[in-house]
Amino acid sequence: MNGVTSRSMRDKGLEYKVNWGIPFAQLKEIALGYEKSYELASGLWKDDIRECKILATMLMPADKVSSELADEWIMHTKSVEIAEMCALNLFQYVNDAHLLALRWMDCDNAIAQICAYHVFSRLIMKGFRPDKDQSGHFLKSVHKVFAGDNTSLKHAAMNCLMRFISIDENYSALADSALADMKTDIF
Repeated sequence: MNGVTSRSMRDKGLEYKVNWGIPFAQLKEIALGYEKSYELASGLWKDDIRECKILATMLMPADKVSSELADEWIMHTKSVEIAEMCALNLFQYVNDAHLLALRWMDCDNAIAQICAYHVFSRLIMKGFRPDKDQSGHFLKSVHKVFAGDNTSLKHAAMNCLMRFISIDENYSALADSALADMKTDIF
């Protein structure tokens, strides 16, 4: 246990039933000692223990994650940290991850929306190129986020938008056009 880290996280509002404060790098090392397993990951996910949830994202086989399971996990996620771990370690590898992300961008759950932008960003980094409809959907959701007041959500959307416009000049022009009325507010 790293008591200083655990206390610091608690002081910053990261509340878990149990938080050992184990760094991500050390959790990655622990995960290397296990094979991916649906049963193990599902069992780890059930407890509201930070380290168990993070390990669950590392040990769940992506090909075993249905849309329903992904929805269940993200809708029961209480922290941005775990949402980010879900995106980084698991959801970006799920079949049709872009469809999950686009759907979550429209939900009322800010944590799910944050995860959606992280997943979409990761997919773009790996070469995903949204089609015209997907791009329009994404840019509409970004527009809505920027009109709101959730700073964490705005940060995730902005990072994803920066990935989107870096695809090429066509995507950049599309974003310019779609977000022209907000340009002075965000750029």
